[in-house]
Amino acid sequence: MKNRICFNLVFLFSLFLLNAHGRGVQEYVKTSYDAGDMKLAWKDSVADIHLGGNEDAAVLHCAQYFAQDLHRVTGKTPAVKQGVEGLSTHAVIVGTLGHSEVIQDLAGAGKIDVSGIEGKWEAFLVQVVSNPLPGVETALVIAGSDRRGSIYGMFDVSENMGVSPWYWFADVHPVKQAALIVEKGTRHQEGAPTVKYRGIFINDEMWSLTPWARKTFAPHEPEGLGPTTYARIFELMARLRLNYMWPGMHDLPFKVPYKAFNQFEENKVVADRHAIVMGASHCEPMLRNNMPGAEWEGGLSEEDYDYRVNREKIYQYWETRVKTNAKYETIWPLGKRGLRDRPGVDADLPTLTKVIADQRQMLRDWVNKDVTQVPQAFTLFAELREIYNQGLQIPEDVTLIWTDWRGGIIEQLPDAQERRRSGGNGIYYHFQFRGGVTYEWLDTHPLALTWQQLHMAYEQGVDRIWIVNVGDIKPHEYNIEYFSRLAWDIEPWDHQNTREFLLQWAGREFGKEYAAPTADILEKHMELGYALRPEQVSEISAENSFSMVDYNDELQRRVDAYDALIRQTDELYAQLPRELKDAFFQTVVYNVKCAGLHNKKVLYAYKSRFHGEQRRASAADYDRLAREAREEVDALIDHYNTGLLTVGDKWNHFAAYPEKEAPYPHWPKFWELPQTSTYSGGGPAELEIFPEGGGDALAGLSRYPRNKRFIDLYNSGQGSLEWRAECAEWVELSETSGVLEKEKRLWVTVDWDRAPKGADLVTTIRFSSGGKSHSLRVPVFNPASPHPDEMEGFVESHGYVSMEAEHFSRKIDRGGAGWEIVDGLGRSGDSVTVLPTRIPSQTAIESILRNAPVLEYDVYLFSTGNIPFSIHALPAFPINAQHGLRIAIALDDQDPVIVNRESIHKNDMARINRMMFRGSVQNASEGQHTLRIWMVDPGVTLDKIVLQTGAELKHSYLGPPESLRR
Repeated sequence: MKNRICFNLVFLFSLFLLNAHGRGVQEYVKTSYDAGDMKLAWKDSVADIHLGGNEDAAVLHCAQYFAQDLHRVTGKTPAVKQGVEGLSTHAVIVGTLGHSEVIQDLAGAGKIDVSGIEGKWEAFLVQVVSNPLPGVETALVIAGSDRRGSIYGMFDVSENMGVSPWYWFADVHPVKQAALIVEKGTRHQEGAPTVKYRGIFINDEMWSLTPWARKTFAPHEPEGLGPTTYARIFELMARLRLNYMWPGMHDLPFKVPYKAFNQFEENKVVADRHAIVMGASHCEPMLRNNMPGAEWEGGLSEEDYDYRVNREKIYQYWETRVKTNAKYETIWPLGKRGLRDRPGVDADLPTLTKVIADQRQMLRDWVNKDVTQVPQAFTLFAELREIYNQGLQIPEDVTLIWTDWRGGIIEQLPDAQERRRSGGNGIYYHFQFRGGVTYEWLDTHPLALTWQQLHMAYEQGVDRIWIVNVGDIKPHEYNIEYFSRLAWDIEPWDHQNTREFLLQWAGREFGKEYAAPTADILEKHMELGYALRPEQVSEISAENSFSMVDYNDELQRRVDAYDALIRQTDELYAQLPRELKDAFFQTVVYNVKCAGLHNKKVLYAYKSRFHGEQRRASAADYDRLAREAREEVDALIDHYNTGLLTVGDKWNHFAAYPEKEAPYPHWPKFWELPQTSTYSGGGPAELEIFPEGGGDALAGLSRYPRNKRFIDLYNSGQGSLEWRAECAEWVELSETSGVLEKEKRLWVTVDWDRAPKGADLVTTIRFSSGGKSHSLRVPVFNPASPHPDEMEGFVESHGYVSMEAEHFSRKIDRGGAGWEIVDGLGRSGDSVTVLPTRIPSQTAIESILRNAPVLEYDVYLFSTGNIPFSIHALPAFPINAQHGLRIAIALDDQDPVIVNRESIHKNDMARINRMMFRGSVQNASEGQHTLRIWMVDPGVTLDKIVLQTGAELKHSYLGPPESLRR
């Protein structure tokens, strides 16, 4: 993260800007009264809530929530009245245009101006009005353009009163207030939203949400998620201004009685009662759930579910659901996959063409003869996207829902012709994913990645439907809310203010004094988690392993970073008042500490094995530390389930290690401890040394980064030993003698002012213990010139130049676009990408030089000739068929060379959150240079640039640490 100077001023200014434009953050409720203000609650009184008799049932239902919110904050319960007689002198008037006579009369009398919301989708107006009705001195008028507009208006007031949308789902207790006052002159208007349909997909896999509902929250509905549970979910959605849902699909790992969403007759009624539009996922056409034990009565045989041979039965199966749900607000999912969310045996273009024609006929027969007026969607997931790209014709009025792949990277977006479709375009996104690359335990998804991918989709014309897979809802609270903010109004949010969202969110949930430290914690949590998700740490291979040998022990640096983050989290938790601790635990502590402890468990296990192979007596200590980390995760799970301070066992059976709770054979072994070593020494005490680099010489030290290196002294036997080190006077050791029981890490640095000059210096460190000695060579790079002050930019050392992409020297914008830093998106900090993404690709050298945005990096080289480069980029797919994934690169004034992304399987790309560009720059000479990188295709995000000047780069996961930058 970049340095933040004068943080408090920046924080306050950003809140001012977002108060003016952002969703749900304008503050107009206070606790002190001035003449002319409106009294929501004052002394012993509370304002009545009026709604007209012709109001939609969903508005009437949500008015009860609004009344409860007033009670939550003030302890006073307002009356909800449908008549105007006997209203309190200060009252709340709620009404929908076209339904409320009072709202119509107020508009006709000029007391409110509804022209800004009239005819708009889900817009609302909140305004203080004097003398709106006989006997009412002052009213807070909440007018909606439609039923959801009225609901969102009420909940906007609730949030201003201090009621978080997560008051129930994360136990955010509102601050009690004796008085709630709305300032005179208040007029707040919002809508229409950026995205028409904004929703979540509960992709519960039966180890969290469903066991909790069945065993704890709604045991009277043991067959699955029924209306009791969905009522809570729908209320949360309405508070977040989410209007669209794909219900739980539920892939069962064992045989249990199970009912799908629409098998509970009341579920769709409860959805309508909260004004929620229902749909279903890509494998549930026409709202039919085809998972084992659910609705398809043909069993698990793919042959039974083959439309080519069993059309009549499948047609009737779908048509029955169309009949029962025809009167409810629905986006009908078209298409067909196989059973259990797998490709069907009938997945081909002719069959899908027939399927879609038949499905639209059902809608004509039972919903609307003009089928173009029936909302429909076709989700381009996996093989369905491939068949579409082969030429499948989707009717113009059907919304195309594009999808991301594992890792939250969108696979394809609409081209110019697809952007003109009357049905528009949507996106199906993932905060949680199971299968291949699994991540469904914790939320480590960076807000900046959410912004980058969804903003890119929006720029490419995707604004009809946004839906995100949220697994079990918890622990994705802050990411879900950020998604809802973007979907409601994307304009205030950009590539450099995701922190401002965290400050707003944490300030609302925990108080402004705790906002900044909470944001600090979550930013670091997302950075570490994005570099390698906790679920993927369990599957470490040669490709994604952290080095214990080079770069100051990359593995231990990751453990140390998590240790520091855990301490930071524990310290903040200890400072919080008791009433805030449960919310903080659920939304922050559980995510952060489980991620850190899981990393420690796995990485300490690897360290134990590595030390055992070296016969270090400390190997057993790391085995113990790994086991202790797992026990701490179990304790966090137990606290979540039964130990919360203010709500007790409300969430019992919700938190779990997924592998332990509901085993799937293909899942990573989350709960299991990787192989360790219990070696604790054998024979007499004996000193051994292991230098950074792992060879017979210490990895080199250089004047230019003024770096340090480690030497591990360790005991291969049992007992203690004395040791001593001798070295040149200009070589500095963190310790030069001592008593060793198991191991000791020394740090080696150089006093560069006293060191002799030379490019190929070699000195020696001699260790002695018990009559035996070890000598270690130490290469030192300390040329007489140039002096560091004479250099510009990055300086070569240790066989490479490593540059974080955001640390460019200069940039040149062209064609209305430019390289921009994306805060918080990267495997080790920030990254750079070209914005906006609607800029065309540049493929000819002349066009690149004239039209393409360019980055410039100043570098100082000691090496000459052709120098290989490797550019670490974040995972990406071409935006569409009109684009590729290319950049152009050159040293100094040479012509740019176009480089394609290195071939990599998309699962591997998602697993390590990286793709690479490789090649070489030509004709380098010793001295100062400028490395230039041009955009060829939009959609490429650069993370790190490495010039390889030595024979080979040492293995690491994150790449060489950044070189000295002048």
